[in-house]
Amino acid sequence: MKRLQRLEDDGLEPAPYHLQELKDQIAIVQQLRPRIQCSSTHQSAWLKPVRTELNAAPNNLSETVDRNSNALLSPAVQAPGFTPAADLPPETREIFSTAGKIDIQLLHNLIRYAKEMDPFSGRELARTLSGEISITEFLDRLEPASPDYVTIREALAKYKHLAAEHPFTLVHLPKLELGARGYSVKKLQERLSEEGFYAGKINGVFDKSTRQAVQKFQLSYQLNPDGVVGTQTIGRLNESYSEKLKMIDYSLKKLRQSQTRRYQRYVRINIPKFILEYNSEGKMRSSYRIIVGKATGKKVKLGEQTVGVNQTPTLFSAIQQVIFNPRWYVPDRIRLELNDNLRADPNYLAKNGYVAMSKSYPWGAPRLFQRPGPTNPLGRVKFEFPNSYGIYLHDTPNKQLFRQARRDFSHGCIRVDNALDFAAVLLTDDENPAIARVGDYLKSNRQIFIKLRRPVPLIVEYIPVSADEKGKLVFCGDPYGLLENEQNDES
Repeated sequence: MKRLQRLEDDGLEPAPYHLQELKDQIAIVQQLRPRIQCSSTHQSAWLKPVRTELNAAPNNLSETVDRNSNALLSPAVQAPGFTPAADLPPETREIFSTAGKIDIQLLHNLIRYAKEMDPFSGRELARTLSGEISITEFLDRLEPASPDYVTIREALAKYKHLAAEHPFTLVHLPKLELGARGYSVKKLQERLSEEGFYAGKINGVFDKSTRQAVQKFQLSYQLNPDGVVGTQTIGRLNESYSEKLKMIDYSLKKLRQSQTRRYQRYVRINIPKFILEYNSEGKMRSSYRIIVGKATGKKVKLGEQTVGVNQTPTLFSAIQQVIFNPRWYVPDRIRLELNDNLRADPNYLAKNGYVAMSKSYPWGAPRLFQRPGPTNPLGRVKFEFPNSYGIYLHDTPNKQLFRQARRDFSHGCIRVDNALDFAAVLLTDDENPAIARVGDYLKSNRQIFIKLRRPVPLIVEYIPVSADEKGKLVFCGDPYGLLENEQNDES
């Protein structure tokens, strides 16, 4: 019951748990305890342990009902000499009837709570119900181990308070930077103060402390921390607290449902955060900046959702193979984009190492692949995993793009910064003998295929609120508008 009364701390809807009804039933049991009267020695002996246990902690209600419900509800199987249930006082019958209802509702609630907190907890739940694991221990295990979860849950309480105490209004600001003064700076300081980024005087002076507060805000919203209030910063300042609460709720739910909870070793990608994490033995071993699919571009209907053709999808798979010096087989839609280059230079394909194949594109032109080399968009290494979208992880020659705060530039595949280091980490942990020959592989332009001895689970997720390496909250945002789509579907 204590855990159930904290449901909203995790963003769970309390209504299906019928908490008020449970409280009312427990109150009935408590009121009836002193009124039970025994009319015979047999009854007195029969009820004595019951009364003792009912006056103990509520957790003993289950044991009480299990031990005594047969005697009350099934007279045919009562031990000889005991009074039939029908002859017991009404208070006695009511207290056990109510206790039984409590027990059943608590069981339903335990199952629902387990499913909501950890959809992969079925086996542990069965062990708990059979008595192998205590309920207290089981409840503790249900909470995600991710440190992000603790940070985001704390943010839920904070932004509920902000939404309740500070009716949100848009701030109409010009571009502001160090040295600015006036009413606009004052409004900026008030807004930053509300959210806890600014602790100085609200004086309308854009001084160093105001600039530092802006930089903290920008880091927390995954913006370039230049300390200048420009278009992007103003846009994030004008996200309402109710919008942020929706992102927090959504993120808590996705973390509870994450496939990462099933594994000790895995690769996790959070699309809005533009980060890849490699976890081994339950701990994050390394992280890498990534570039994901563009948010802009043509939209198509995929099931019930409208998505961009370039957007990186969420998925669950496993990295099975590392390819050094990969060829790039040009997809249909990207081949069409090369036409502009061909019009500018008819020899563009030959100059950049493209090779015609015997197969053709739908419009009849021969399919192309690009040889390994300095202009190959896959860089020096590619990571393959089964999926129905035709995407993969890979290196890139365009390293400068990793310096951007927002990194959605690809056609859907995921580009990895420092990809050769990532490959070395995977091969080392795989105890793969190929790790000793990587230097030789890279000296040639020949494709080298290395199968991992133990494929690594890959989880690509979309979680708009996260935490940085110091445990500070980060609003990554909703670049693909998936939250809006999901809310429209629900309505």
